[in-house]
Amino acid sequence: MDEIVLNGCSYLGGCGYPLAPGNPVVLRFGPAALSILLSDGASFSISYVELASIEISGPGTTTTGGGFIGGGFGVQGALEGMAIASVLNALTTKSKIHTFVSLTTNIGEIYIHYGDMEPSALRIALSPVYTAVRRLDPEWHQRRLGVLQHAQAQDSLLEHELSRFSERLIKPITEVLTPSDTPTLASVPRSSAHLSKARSMRSVGLDQAHICGHLQSIGLSEADAKYIVEMAFSSA
Repeated sequence: MDEIVLNGCSYLGGCGYPLAPGNPVVLRFGPAALSILLSDGASFSISYVELASIEISGPGTTTTGGGFIGGGFGVQGALEGMAIASVLNALTTKSKIHTFVSLTTNIGEIYIHYGDMEPSALRIALSPVYTAVRRLDPEWHQRRLGVLQHAQAQDSLLEHELSRFSERLIKPITEVLTPSDTPTLASVPRSSAHLSKARSMRSVGLDQAHICGHLQSIGLSEADAKYIVEMAFSSA
């Protein structure tokens, strides 16, 4: 995870930390901790294991000023009035972003104002941080592991798939396969679990070609995949 830096923040309030309302601060989200830098050069860190929640809110972009309406006597006066009004509106209209970041930790709370990104854009930018914090939650980990184990018990996952997906809960790995990668997949022997899986896929309306392709993607040879599909559909 690359470091994410939010410059130009202002501390609004909270408790538990050496900050005063109005203090300008910089937030630096690293791989394992958040660092908060003060304008005088001091700083402190909050480990993600101590970070209970991150909430992003706010109205986003707000506009003030303007409101001038053209007017005058006759057509010429109206045109002159509208021209002046448009200039005045351009000079006085101001837009500003108001995004609020709320941090809840083991020892306190921190409320920050950030004016460089809309709330939705900031939430996307901080996606790696949310992911890192979520992966530290043992309840989340157990829930996701329970989903995998339930799927395996229902014959929706094979044993080696359960092992691979469970490992990803601990060490995330994104598998990107291209057509040239497919022949290098380790071949696995066909089993009754494959047949159960094929029947399950058939029951939700998938055709033979899709099922055969899926079986090959999880390690069956083309011949074994076709055999399993024929068995699944012969019992329809």
